[in-house]
Order: sequence, then structure tokens, then C-alpha cells
Amino acid sequence: MCKSYLAGLTLVLAASPCSTPVLATLLGYVATSKDPEIGGSLLLIYTTGYVAPLLLAASFAGALQVHDVYLDCFVLLMLELGSKCCIEF
Repeated sequence: MCKSYLAGLTLVLAASPCSTPVLATLLGYVATSKDPEIGGSLLLIYTTGYVAPLLLAASFAGALQVHDVYLDCFVLLMLELGSKCCIEF
């Protein structure tokens, strides 16, 4: 369980710096547009695009549990990528 938590935490840390500017811009546009239908649909599209890769990764998590070595390498790789992404921004 701890490895799964670390993998999820690593994905969040790697994805947050990349998605925050897009979400802030989208929320600003939705707030100024004052059209709830367009705002809701834009936020739904953004959420679907953001969550789809995570759901895809979660669907293969069962296969990764068989190969703990691969999961360890994945966690280390995501930590490395996340630290580089945070340093660049």
C-alpha cells in the first residue's frame, strides 16, 4: 500500500506544476464569461482530459503489483522527473 501511495503522490507532484497555470487561466475565463453552460462544459472537458491518463495508469496498477521492481523504478523515475520539473519552474 505504501508503494501505491508513493506512486500517486509522485504523479501529483509531477503533474501539479504543469496543470496549475492552465487551470488558473480556465477558471479566470469561466469567472469572467458569466455563462454557466460554457463554463461548466469547459471545466468538464478539462477535468476529463486531466483524469483520463490517471485512470489509464490506475487500470494497469494491478499488473505493476506483480512486478515490484518495475514499480520501484517507476516511483524513482517520477520523483526524478518531478524534481526536475519543479526546478525548471
